[in-house]
Amino acid sequence: MLNPIDTTKVIRDGGMTGAFPGDVHEAAAWWLGACFVATQTAPRIIVAHNGHPAIGEFADRLCRGAINSHHHRCHVRHSATAAWTGS
Repeated sequence: MLNPIDTTKVIRDGGMTGAFPGDVHEAAAWWLGACFVATQTAPRIIVAHNGHPAIGEFADRLCRGAINSHHHRCHVRHSATAAWTGS
């Protein structure tokens, strides 16, 4: 990862938390997706989000990481759950 994150601050409680931009960036989502599939040997995952453009980019990268995870052949479904209203 070219832009390292403070893993002790960001990776906790079974997930990734933090402010964007600042604590986390989109590349961390790819890593999280790849690690999740590899450690859980997940045969399929569904990724949903609220439709916000920044969250959509995180979701896309998480899906790409899951798909590319150690050839586990994970089937990934990605769907925005609601349209972003900007509020």
